[in-house]
Amino acid sequence: MQDLSLHALDIAENSIRAGASLIQIELIEDESKNLVLLRIEDNGKGMSDEMLAKVTSPFFTSRTTRRVGLGIALLKQNCVQSEGELVITSRLGQGTKIVATMEYHHMDCLPIGDMTSTLITLIRANPQIDWIYHRRYVSGEEVEVDTRQIRAIMQEVPLDHPEVIQWIKNYLTE
Repeated sequence: MQDLSLHALDIAENSIRAGASLIQIELIEDESKNLVLLRIEDNGKGMSDEMLAKVTSPFFTSRTTRRVGLGIALLKQNCVQSEGELVITSRLGQGTKIVATMEYHHMDCLPIGDMTSTLITLIRANPQIDWIYHRRYVSGEEVEVDTRQIRAIMQEVPLDHPEVIQWIKNYLTE
């Protein structure tokens, strides 16, 4: 995959297939610590220890529609190539957490990509899921979107309503 936003999309789709009702995505760029961190956590069905041991293999997938699963394997490879690591923790019935780190200044560190479009795509396609997105830019600026708060304010207006989507997009790009 070309950038971290595509990895985030892939992992969030895994969370959706695992039945998550809450998915948290955090992206931190910290030049002073030479760190890029992508953390995705869900409350889906989780993985057994056996599945967890296999999940970074490109020749493993839990999907029945294909025989390989390259997403997490490619993310792990990207992390290792950029002097970082991929750590996955999971508990059956409780969910999964994936933390990917890379050296910010490493020549193989992936670009961030278009995280706003990724988040908008996920919300539009899955308005029933609660999303928490937190991003800290290299400048130190931070932004957070919590769809639970948006739901509380908007009440009967669905998250995928065009005006809600536009507001989220504007908020994230300001």
